[in-house]
Amino acid sequence: MCASELFGRIALALALLAATGAHGEPQAPAYSILRDHSGVEFTILKWNVYRELGRFTRFEGVLRYDPRHPQASSIEIDVDAASIDTGMPLRDRILRSDDFFDAERHPRLTFRSTAVQPEGAALRVMGDLTVRGVTRRVEVPVTVIGVGSHPHVGPIAGFEAVFSIDRTAFGIDGARWSGGRDSLAKDVQVRVRIGSAGVAR
Repeated sequence: MCASELFGRIALALALLAATGAHGEPQAPAYSILRDHSGVEFTILKWNVYRELGRFTRFEGVLRYDPRHPQASSIEIDVDAASIDTGMPLRDRILRSDDFFDAERHPRLTFRSTAVQPEGAALRVMGDLTVRGVTRRVEVPVTVIGVGSHPHVGPIAGFEAVFSIDRTAFGIDGARWSGGRDSLAKDVQVRVRIGSAGVAR
C-alpha cells in the first residue's frame, strides 16, 4: 500500500469518527444556549416558612440533541458563581463569600453530561455537577419543550429541567451566617430553562 493510499484511509476513518458519537451513533446537531431565552434559578426554604428565590445571571453552554437519536445527546453548561442574584445585594455578597459559594476561589459552577437516556418524550440525563470545587454525579430529568426553526435564527430548541440537590454535599453550609442553627433547608430545588439556537456541527 502506497503512502498516499494509507493517508487517504486514515483521513476517511477520522471523518467517520467525527461524524459519529462514542457509541457509533450519528453525532447530534449542536445548539448554543441563548442567555436571553434561558434561566438558571433556584428556591430554598428558610426558617421552615419562607421560600426564597434566586438565580444566576451569567452562564453559557452547548448541547447536542437529535430527536431521532436522543441517546447521542449531551450538554455542557458553565455558570458564573459571582452572578448570583436574590434581589438583595447584601445577601448576595454573603452568598458569594466562603461561607457559601466561595465564588472567588471557585468561580464556576459546571455540569457535564455523561449519558442520556430517552424516557418517552423526555430525557434522563446523568452527569457530573461541580459546585464550590466539589463534583457529584447527579441524575436530571429533562423535558423537551420543542425543536424547530426560525427564519432569522435557524434551528432552535427548548428544554427544561427541575431537580433537587443537597447543598451540604457540596460544602455550602453557611455556618457563620446561621450561627449553627438550621436556618436553611438542605434541599435546594434547581430549575434550568434552556432556549438554544443551532450552531455548526
